[in-house]
Amino acid sequence: MPREAASLHGAYLLPTVAASLISAQSVASIGHREAATTLFAVGVLFWLLIGSLLLVRFATGPAVPAQLLPTLAVFSAPPAVAGNAWWAIAGPGLDGVQLALLGSLAALLLPHLFLLPRYLRLDFSLGFWAFTFTIAASATYGLRVLSLSPSAWHTTLSWTIVVAATGLIGAIAVRSLSLLPRPHHDSQHGRVQHT
Repeated sequence: MPREAASLHGAYLLPTVAASLISAQSVASIGHREAATTLFAVGVLFWLLIGSLLLVRFATGPAVPAQLLPTLAVFSAPPAVAGNAWWAIAGPGLDGVQLALLGSLAALLLPHLFLLPRYLRLDFSLGFWAFTFTIAASATYGLRVLSLSPSAWHTTLSWTIVVAATGLIGAIAVRSLSLLPRPHHDSQHGRVQHT
């Protein structure tokens, strides 16, 4: 079924790209490298196809509505998720695939620094949970890469990443509590109602 370009957003990457790449990592973890490599290839294919559509939509379509702006974070997740999957498939190390994924991750995360003022002006919504996937995948990938050359500086940076990722995800979780319906007491009938 055709869709309007304006209706496309980063969350379309979750059931296609993320599902394939996370499956690749899981299958590799239990020793099925060939099946994992196949799933990895499927995830990369969907990343290229859907990522291209999204890039065209972002570049030529109307501005992303404010409530969907946090889904831009998911657009940055595929290199980290792919890096974690390739780590499980090929083992620790910075081969050509990992270097390409690291470069892609840096290129896709950098724009979020410029979008930060816009994110901070948004009213909080459940859409902010889109950040948690990218934060967790990127932090995991960063920790893996830093583990390749242990040093005091890398240990400090690793703990900084863990604290920052945990803090950001925790802040989104805590902030989400404000979206729960608040009970209020009906004094006439002695009942609690949710609003």
